[in-house]
Amino acid sequence: MDDFDAIVVGAGMGGCAAAYRLAEKGASVLLVDRGKPIGSKNLSGGVIWGHELDDLVGEDWYKEAPVERPVTRKGVHMLTEGSDFGVNFDRGEWREPPHPGWIVLRAKTDPWFAGKVEEQGGMVVEGVNVESVVFEDGKAVGVEQAGETIRANAVVIADGANSRLSIDMGLREETDDKIPIENAALGIKEIVELGEDTIDERFNVDGSSGVAHEYVCGWTEGDVMAGGFLYTNKESISLGVVVRVESLWNQEKVSHDIMEEFRLHPSIEPLLEGGELIEYGAHLIPEGGLDYVDKRHGDGWMLVGDAAGFCFSNGMVIQGMNYAVGSGIRAAETVLDAKERGDFSSKTMQEYKRRLQQSYIWKDFQRFSDMEEVVWNQRIHHLYPELVEGVFTEMFTQDETPKEKTRDVVRNQMKEKGVSPLTMIKDALNAGKNL
Repeated sequence: MDDFDAIVVGAGMGGCAAAYRLAEKGASVLLVDRGKPIGSKNLSGGVIWGHELDDLVGEDWYKEAPVERPVTRKGVHMLTEGSDFGVNFDRGEWREPPHPGWIVLRAKTDPWFAGKVEEQGGMVVEGVNVESVVFEDGKAVGVEQAGETIRANAVVIADGANSRLSIDMGLREETDDKIPIENAALGIKEIVELGEDTIDERFNVDGSSGVAHEYVCGWTEGDVMAGGFLYTNKESISLGVVVRVESLWNQEKVSHDIMEEFRLHPSIEPLLEGGELIEYGAHLIPEGGLDYVDKRHGDGWMLVGDAAGFCFSNGMVIQGMNYAVGSGIRAAETVLDAKERGDFSSKTMQEYKRRLQQSYIWKDFQRFSDMEEVVWNQRIHHLYPELVEGVFTEMFTQDETPKEKTRDVVRNQMKEKGVSPLTMIKDALNAGKNL
C-alpha cells in the first residue's frame, strides 16, 4: 500500500503549487524540502509575474502573503563602463490591483506557501534531502532518504535548476555529472538593506509601488556576457547579475568580479549608498527552453518549474516563478486525473504534456525558442552599448563645432565602432523575430 497519492520534492513555487492543488482536492500529499526552515536554501529574490496565484490561492493572496512591493515601474537599461542608457515605463493603472507582478523574497514567500499547503491538509516535512526516486519495473513508486523508502503513486520533482534527481534519472545530458555549460547561467544576488523611507525617497516610490530594472552589462571584457537586475523590496534592494556560464570559460574574470563591477557602476552605487549587505549568494539558472531536458514525465513522475527548464528571459524581463506555479498546477491536475482512473502509467502522465502544450507556458517557450540568439549576442553585450553611448555623447555634447545631423552622428559612430549597416540590419531583424 502506498503512503501517499503523491510526493512532491522541493517546496519552491512549483512544488508548493502542485502540493496545494493536490491537498485542496483531497489527495494525500507529502511535500518535502531540504531546507530547514523552508526557503533557507532558496536564494531567489525577484518578481512573480502574472496571476497564477490568483487562480490557485485566491485573488487576495497578496494581502496575507509576505510580499514586498507591487511592480508599478519597469526599466530596461544598457550599461557601459561609465554610462547608462535606459527606458522606464511607468503605468498609472499598475498602482491599483491587479498589478502585473509582485516583488518577493523567497525566504519569506516559500514558507508562507508551504504553510498554505498544510492548511489544505497536506503534510510538509523540512530539512530532508531526498537522495533518489525509487523505481520498480520502470515506474516511480516513491523516494528514498537514508535508506528508507516512502511510497507514493506519483512523484513530482521540483528540486530546482540543478536537479540531482532528474540528472540521476538520466533526463539531461551531462559531462562529469554536471549540466552542460551551454544550458546554464549563473545568477549572483545581493540583498542590501536601506530602510523603507530611504527606498521610497531614492526611487520615488511609496508603500504601494515598486521598481523592477533589468540591465545589459556592456562593460565586460573579452567574451564575457552578463545582465543585471535591481528590485525594490520594502526595506531592502535585491540586485545581482546573470552571467552566461559558457562565456566565462577560459576567461580571466570570475563571476564575483562582474557582480562587484555592477554594484560599483556609477548609476548603481549611489542607489546603494549607506546600505548594509545582509545576504549574498549564487544559484544556477536553467537555459535551453524546451530542450533543457529530454522528458518531463514518465511512469509515475513529472518535472515542474526550474527542474523542467521553465525559466525565461528576453533581456527585458526575467520570468520563472509564474511558470513554476503554472507547471505545478498542471502536474497536480494530472495526478488527480490519474488517481480517478487508477492509472499512473506514462500514458496517463502524458496528459501533463498536453496540459502544458495547451497553456501559455509551452507556447511562450515555443514562440521564443531562438531567444538566446538575441539575449546572448556578443554585439548586444559589447558593441551596441558602446555605439549608443557614443551616439548620445556626441548628440548632447555642446562645443564650438557645428552640430551634425543625427543620421551622420550614427553613421560616424558605426564606422568608429566597426559596425556595418548589414550587421545591424541582421541583428534588428533577428531581434524583431524573436522578441
